[in-house]
Amino acid sequence: MTPCRTAVHESKRDDQRSQRFNGPEHMSPTSPCINLCRIDAGTGYCEGCFRTLDEIARWSRHADVEKHRILEAVDRRRAQVPGAASAARAEQAR
Repeated sequence: MTPCRTAVHESKRDDQRSQRFNGPEHMSPTSPCINLCRIDAGTGYCEGCFRTLDEIARWSRHADVEKHRILEAVDRRRAQVPGAASAARAEQAR
């Protein structure tokens, strides 16, 4: 049984909309991981990416909105630690 012409047409139109709205500007946020994975016992944050273990473990299952929220929290955490970003990069280079 073949789908009706209207359903096929609507499906193609939906695919085109999806491509238009899911272009590079709407890509899912990338992980802030820099492969320096050590949890600071005092803060509970990874020393490399400033996420909690829970944020790290669930990253791939989070919706984009939640990933953006986590990235904003990471920026705030990193800003509270003087030289954090440069120290993490230096450690990664070793």
